[in-house]
Amino acid sequence: QWNPTNARLRQALADLQRERKRFGEARRNFRVANRLDPELQSVFDSWGRMEASLGQVHFAESLFKRGLAVKQTARLCHALGVLQDSTGRTAEARETFNAGLNLPLEQDNPQLLHALSLLEVRAGNVARARSRLLAVIDAHPAFTMAHLSLGRLEEELGRYEAAARYYAAGARAVGPDGRLGAVQ
Repeated sequence: QWNPTNARLRQALADLQRERKRFGEARRNFRVANRLDPELQSVFDSWGRMEASLGQVHFAESLFKRGLAVKQTARLCHALGVLQDSTGRTAEARETFNAGLNLPLEQDNPQLLHALSLLEVRAGNVARARSRLLAVIDAHPAFTMAHLSLGRLEEELGRYEAAARYYAAGARAVGPDGRLGAVQ
């Protein structure tokens, strides 16, 4: 039987409602989950991502920041940084991504490093972006998004042979589970 006092179950219900595009119901259940467990990080993350996807960027940002005030996590730093970058706040996003990378055991976090690389591409820092993407690939050869992003960067610069090399390397990348094309 469903336990209405369990915050994780309320969040699971909210996530299901979000996926079914029942956003009002999802919001109600995210609120209940947050009230039941105000320190449950996944609520801030999931709810904030939903609000961001609906164009409620200020509310989404406040959710991410509330979550980070409870506990700093790489996932929330990533979500907030992506939101900041998508709204043209490059310096804030860079600071947020770096804050995530400065957390214990996160200095090589491939999602944060990749997001920081894409920020550098949009900021016009091509050399820095390329260097960061190569560092991600070096540290995490199976992180195929870095191969894809580096290939796209090279393709946009007209360096088609380099792009093909990165695409091919990513296609051959073997994940920790032994599968090709590692899931991100």
